[in-house]
Amino acid sequence: MVYKVYRSKVDHWLAAVLIAAPLLPVGLAVYLHQPFLLGIAVFLLAIYGVAALPVSYEAGSDQLVIRHGLARTNISYSEIHSMRPTRSALSSPALSLDRIEIRYAQAGVVLISPVDRRAFLEDMRIHVPQAEIAIS
Repeated sequence: MVYKVYRSKVDHWLAAVLIAAPLLPVGLAVYLHQPFLLGIAVFLLAIYGVAALPVSYEAGSDQLVIRHGLARTNISYSEIHSMRPTRSALSSPALSLDRIEIRYAQAGVVLISPVDRRAFLEDMRIHVPQAEIAIS
């Protein structure tokens, strides 16, 4: 059961980079008048879109579900050790650098970027009372 869904915050400059990167090969194929390359580029662009978008975080009754494209990561609340704000640029299911680092299980780490970071962390205090949660 989903308790609450948090959408990913989007940094406009990061969105521009993520959109421009896969469009560059499409533009190059059009410029070079190469239909075969254009087909490959459009196919890769479609895969990229399905694999990367949308991004959301679902607070369920017993786990946090991180959705990014067709992938999803389930993290049991009992496995979460800590959460803290960060501006890390490491690859993650987050469309903003205004992120939360979640440490879980043995060595699991994921970075997420809910629109309302403070509300998310306050909500997690209820679901994950054993975790060290820093709110800033």
